[in-house]
Amino acid sequence: MSELVPGTTFSAARRARRPRSGTLGVVAATALIVAACSAGPELSSDGPGDGELLNAEQLASATIVVTADTAEPDPELFAEATVEHDGRDVTDAATREDGELRYPLADLDDGDHEVTVDVPGGGTQTFSFSVDATPPELEITDPEDGVVFGDDPLTLAGSTDPDATLTIDGDEVTVEDDGAYEHTYDEVPDAPIALVATDLAGNTTEQQLELTRLPSRVQVDEVRAVHVTPHAWATPSFRERVLKMFDDGLINAIQLDLKDEGGRIGYVTEV
Repeated sequence: MSELVPGTTFSAARRARRPRSGTLGVVAATALIVAACSAGPELSSDGPGDGELLNAEQLASATIVVTADTAEPDPELFAEATVEHDGRDVTDAATREDGELRYPLADLDDGDHEVTVDVPGGGTQTFSFSVDATPPELEITDPEDGVVFGDDPLTLAGSTDPDATLTIDGDEVTVEDDGAYEHTYDEVPDAPIALVATDLAGNTTEQQLELTRLPSRVQVDEVRAVHVTPHAWATPSFRERVLKMFDDGLINAIQLDLKDEGGRIGYVTEV
């Protein structure tokens, strides 16, 4: 909840002047006392400050509270009070108990809002504020699916809102005007990578990137391969001879046709 407007006063009872001597003075004093009592007790309010911007966390607990400064709570004090929100009567959404009127502000749409509380005999108070409860976008485009090959340097890239602040593992990263970001690691981290994007209103989006390491492609000085048709590979005696050539180091690759020169396909397919 953001800092609320402290003790805003609705109205104060007028003080009766000291009457002059005589019956007329007594009558005048009585009239002033009656007028002061009819004005009702002094009221104060707490709520969003004028023009304040509420984010999602603040909005969840934001409440407008009107309080009567009386020694004993009057259960009937707010019986006739009304509450309007952006021109709509929302009095039924307010609660009245223990000398307080409370109107919660949760679940509001983004944009400007105005709430007016009218207490007969106490006065009117208007709260004008804005809401931005939409968290920023946060996308990771590289490495795709979190897959990293070998021990090559890791470049983490993606996009977020252009006005957002981005931290990766606690370090702030530059966000370009189009929202793109890029962060390079000299060594691939073993632990998950934590990304946090925070927009101007204070809304946050968090992501944990789990990396999957795959070994790099095999590096060989030369490729020594044999060409095998589907029919030959399906013949156990021939296949065993080819695999023995692997074991003896004579070859290090096999070119296996899925469709031979005659157009025959070597496996069951629906294509």
